[in-house]
Amino acid sequence: MQTFSDNWTTSSITDLLDCLKEQHHTMLKKDMAAIEKLIHDAINKHQSNHGLMLKSIRKI
Repeated sequence: MQTFSDNWTTSSITDLLDCLKEQHHTMLKKDMAAIEKLIHDAINKHQSNHGLMLKSIRKI
């Protein structure tokens, strides 16, 4: 398995896709969990003043 710092010009598409799946998707899942928590916290804190707007954000 190669890392992003390796030369991808000589690698197979399969190796590139495997690397993307393992590295990028892992980071994305971690970041999305943190973002979802921040959105949840913001909605709970500001719902009384901005309820309608925040309801639409929650649907996204």
